[in-house]
Amino acid sequence: IDGTEGNVRSVRGDGGYDKRKVYIKTSEEDIVPIIPPRKNARKDHIGSWGTAGKYRNEAIDVTRNEGIGKWKEQT
Repeated sequence: IDGTEGNVRSVRGDGGYDKRKVYIKTSEEDIVPIIPPRKNARKDHIGSWGTAGKYRNEAIDVTRNEGIGKWKEQT
């Protein structure tokens, strides 16, 4: 994200980017993260993942309830 020019609205990454610091940075820049959660991911209930943590929580819900394929269709 650093060093990127222009208006960035979203960022995609693989599961290796499912890290708190990535979500905090995207929150600071008002960017929507599109990153699949890790298999053992736990939801953020206290806001420590920044405001973008809501996207991660939604991804966790969809992947647990409907599978990663459904999440991929929605993104």
